[in-house]
Amino acid sequence: MESLELQSLILEIETQSRNCGGERPDWQQIWASIRFTGASFKEVRFESREERAILWDRYQRAIESVKALQQEEFRARERFKAISEEHLSRIYLLIKYAKKDDLLDGALLAFGSMGLSLLGKAISDSIFGELNNERDELRKRSDALKETNTYFSEHKSEMLGKHKREAFEYITPIREELQSDWNDWQSKMDEARENRRLEWEVRQAKREEWQEKHERWIENQNNFIETLEEQIVTLGDKLESRHENLSKLRDMYSNAKGSFEERVSGWIDECEEQISSIESKIEQKREKIDEVRAKIKE
Repeated sequence: MESLELQSLILEIETQSRNCGGERPDWQQIWASIRFTGASFKEVRFESREERAILWDRYQRAIESVKALQQEEFRARERFKAISEEHLSRIYLLIKYAKKDDLLDGALLAFGSMGLSLLGKAISDSIFGELNNERDELRKRSDALKETNTYFSEHKSEMLGKHKREAFEYITPIREELQSDWNDWQSKMDEARENRRLEWEVRQAKREEWQEKHERWIENQNNFIETLEEQIVTLGDKLESRHENLSKLRDMYSNAKGSFEERVSGWIDECEEQISSIESKIEQKREKIDEVRAKIKE
């Protein structure tokens, strides 16, 4: 081997130690080249010891440069690994808040197992309250998942491939669980809304039934008032007739004598009792009318 060939080999090592084109060096190939170059010193006939010493020194400096580059590349890998691990830890911390709260889930299962078929309004309101709480929790979990995905997307270029796979494999089932929980929540909300609609229809039917009965009752009460008023008119006619009769009896009494006078006096008493009875009945019916009207206004 000529000296120029050896210099070319050393130059190749020097080039590799200075410029790797931004790609990871092929250390196996570089060290193979170093060993081959070192062995080549035995095959070269140098013109002088000085020439050999100069090339040997140049060869050793190239080796030191390769070692420095390799050490720097190792430190860079360690720094990248540490940064990647930090990002992975951050992702684990963020995604934790997207996971289901077992305590809250247990409470929701408890009310969910009651069923939603025509429950009372108070229970129905309670269920909507629980569903609203569940919705708020799902929103928090969705926000946490969104924050995790954003962080992962922004920093995945700073992560090792195995860490990216680990993060993806951890996030995926949590995302699927969250979507399933949203679907379950929507089903329960739809059922609760349908139940509330049915409850409203039942209450509305009862209100309409009560209204119908109330209107019939008012109609009956008004008819009753009309009947009482007609009876008062009839009694008024009788009262007027009795007063006319009483006036005649009193005229008759003023001209009566003896036993006939006593008989007329008895007729007068009887007529006055009838008048008093009729007036009492009229007053009772008027009071009844007032009582019925008061009830209608209640």
